[in-house]
Amino acid sequence: MVQKRKTLAVAFLLNSAYSEFSFFVGQTNQCEQLTINYRGNWTAPISYLLVPSNAEASNTPDLIADYNRDYDSDQIILPSLGFPEGTEFTITLSDASGFGSAGTSSILKTGQGNSNSCLYDSPASWTFYNDPEEAKTCEWMEFGIAQKNNTIPYSYYAISPGTMPRTIRKNLTSNNETVAYQITEPVGTQLVFVALEEESSQYNHGGSSPNQVVSRGKDTSCSSPPKPSPRYSDYAKEDLKERAQKTRKIVAGSVVGGVALWGAVAVGIFFYIRRYKRRIYVSNAKEVEIGQKPESADIDEFEPEPYVHNDSTTSPTNYQLLRQPISPTTGSTTPSKFTSSSMVRNCVYHEDAGSFHEEDQHIPPPYADR
Repeated sequence: MVQKRKTLAVAFLLNSAYSEFSFFVGQTNQCEQLTINYRGNWTAPISYLLVPSNAEASNTPDLIADYNRDYDSDQIILPSLGFPEGTEFTITLSDASGFGSAGTSSILKTGQGNSNSCLYDSPASWTFYNDPEEAKTCEWMEFGIAQKNNTIPYSYYAISPGTMPRTIRKNLTSNNETVAYQITEPVGTQLVFVALEEESSQYNHGGSSPNQVVSRGKDTSCSSPPKPSPRYSDYAKEDLKERAQKTRKIVAGSVVGGVALWGAVAVGIFFYIRRYKRRIYVSNAKEVEIGQKPESADIDEFEPEPYVHNDSTTSPTNYQLLRQPISPTTGSTTPSKFTSSSMVRNCVYHEDAGSFHEEDQHIPPPYADR
């Protein structure tokens, strides 16, 4: 029973990790592609907001805001990150349920890229101001806008890294209206303020304030820390890594399979060419007339007659000549070193001359001394 409860608890945690709308940011390099992966229960469209810590820096836009036009995708891909190297910034992700529904990332930093072609100075289409400029606990801050010449509703938000954004005021329609906000963030909280048009396209906004740290005011009793952003679980990150590894394995398998296929094709072509040349060689061979045969005769039953010369004599082969004895007395192919001269033993038999005797005949006969 205890084991079953543990299993249900783990399943609940895993289900919560998947159902909670959260996101994970990939590499953040200057003018290079930026990928934001998100998961959980969300409703399209998904919008994103990138806010730099110091919007007044050179070649740094006040903020980058847009939405994902692919409603079925689970990731946002920015072709190039338009913040200079070294810029600190945060990303806030939203869906149709409201601004910042997936929370805000921790502080990110732009790394070295391979280009600077995407950097620019882009003034906000309209601006806002806050008074006082320094945020202190439990004190009030006023916001107003300037240079806004349209009637599109706009909103103010307070954003802190790693937390859910706080709404200051939404859907304001009067360009002359001022808004007051009490700083309830605890001492030491990093804070930035933004003004956005709710129906805006990219870069159509009121900009952002510089990042600041909340200092201690006369009162701290109102302090209430912001709610943490939904955590993109380690389980989800591992799942993302597994997907990337599977993709690499598929690519590697495709490469190996392609090499093997081309190898098999090359071997097949080699044997085909070899067989083709052999067929050509056989087809070009001249037909040899073995002998006269009737047209009705079966060639399988035909046997050629060897040519034999009449009264022929057989000559010994070179091998037979080599095997003949060199010494006529020993019968061996090896000459005897004890034989000083060639000698033939001649046996003469006389039937009428008395007893048998042997006579040695010298060839040639010895010469007598004179």
